Amino acid sequence: MAPFPATMRFFFMAEQELTAALDGLFAPFRRADAPGCTVAVARGGRTVYRGAFGMASVEQGVALQAGTPMPVGSISKQFVCAALLLLAHEGALSLEAPIGSLVEGLQGEQASPTLRQLMTHTGGVRCYLDQWVFNGYVTLPAGMAERIQRRQHALNFAPGTGSSYSNGGYLLLSLAIERASGMPLGEFLARRFFEPLSMTGTCLPPHRWPLRTGEAATYLPSPPGWRHGIAISDDLYGDGGLVSTADDLLRWATWLRTSTGPVALSAMALPTRLANGFASDYGLGLITERWRGLRVVQHAGGMPGASSSLFMLPEEDLDVVVAFNRAGPAIGMGLKVIETVLGARLAAAVDGPRTQHHPTLLGRYVAEESGLLFGFADMDGALGLSLFGGAPFAPDAAAPDDGMLPFVADVGTGGMRFRWPEPSRPGGALIEYRDAGTWRPARRLDMDKPDPGSLSPDACHWFHSGDAAARVRLELDGGQPALRFQGEYGGALYPAELLEPELLRFWPTAFPGGMLARLGRRAGVLQAIVVSTSRTRRTVFERGEG
Repeated sequence: MAPFPATMRFFFMAEQELTAALDGLFAPFRRADAPGCTVAVARGGRTVYRGAFGMASVEQGVALQAGTPMPVGSISKQFVCAALLLLAHEGALSLEAPIGSLVEGLQGEQASPTLRQLMTHTGGVRCYLDQWVFNGYVTLPAGMAERIQRRQHALNFAPGTGSSYSNGGYLLLSLAIERASGMPLGEFLARRFFEPLSMTGTCLPPHRWPLRTGEAATYLPSPPGWRHGIAISDDLYGDGGLVSTADDLLRWATWLRTSTGPVALSAMALPTRLANGFASDYGLGLITERWRGLRVVQHAGGMPGASSSLFMLPEEDLDVVVAFNRAGPAIGMGLKVIETVLGARLAAAVDGPRTQHHPTLLGRYVAEESGLLFGFADMDGALGLSLFGGAPFAPDAAAPDDGMLPFVADVGTGGMRFRWPEPSRPGGALIEYRDAGTWRPARRLDMDKPDPGSLSPDACHWFHSGDAAARVRLELDGGQPALRFQGEYGGALYPAELLEPELLRFWPTAFPGGMLARLGRRAGVLQAIVVSTSRTRRTVFERGEG
């Protein structure tokens, strides 16, 4: 055999070294008793690494393969946007049309956002997934997700004036595509994208069950082992229902980056301009940001028992896919892959904020206008931010422009920034946070909590919400506050903490994070309980009988 040319030998050795480095990076997930992940990397459209670690089925002893189909969650959203761009190009719909013109029967304000506003998460639409809590996190039966979304009347904010991630908006977009194309969304995507691009391991099935042959099961930790992930809904939509392989997503990324037609990376990876001039990083199903000096286009996906990430670096001709069939660090591992591949091409990493530099920030804050609860805490010397009482995460360092504190927190549709109303007096009772270009005040909560016994006269009365099709009542469980919800098909009792006399945080024991409940009184009598979650603000439950 003739020897490889010198240039080929260099590339071959580099690829061997890359394989060894990435195998080592993912070695902790190479287990025969636990779920794991699949990984794929391409340079210039050529796959340079494929890997599989852990089990597709722990019970049956089936190992993951590089081509195993995996649920990829919100990576699905870019395919919805691609379908809408194609239909708009063909004249079947307009992205500037209100969603109510394509989806009949929408009520009140929900009919008004345009398709483009829903695509960019600037329509203000509430999210049906957040209302899962009212039914005790039982799997939504067939037809329920659509019914929940359709009955919403109010919006989180006026369309085009804010940004809030909404799976509900993408459920409505899925229905719009079906109306305009005359076929189920999964069939349309297969005919127009999956089949032409030979994405043979990709589909959008109408229902989560049964799993396709060879598809990985999903898992949640259940010490000392694992249990199957929870299906959010029996029905699947374009907000997160896609099943795909790492190979297929690389194929999609290469095509999207090189396409010159109506569906192309250049058309989808653009910032979104709001009415106030603010530019959101979220485009059409894709997020564009700067990381370590390079332009990165990405989207992640997560659900109970699975997590995934797709990274595209157009100027580097680099695409990376990481998909876990468990709750795993898909985003973090994807970034580590990029570090491994590009090395010195990346700017030096900058450490995030340290607690010692921001001691007056520590504490919890509530924003009356938006219903947002957030807090700052110490994480072994690093400053951590939490939302609705969830586990704190580390913000990234950022320039302190316009009096802003020198860090930014990724909240899905853009960076959350903070500043003191009076820069010369940090640590006061008020702080401001930037919400889609608008600065909103948040009030620091007292460290001393009120006595839960003060809630005794308010217990036992039911409060009802038409938008939620559910009821709630305040209870004292062993002397501690709790909220009992009863929805259309399930219910639960959630522990709560009394933050102020009229403010409670409650949380499901099976999931991280929490929600906020404000007690509304008139003449001393409790008349309403107003619930706010991360993606659905101010759901009002009004007093009923007994």
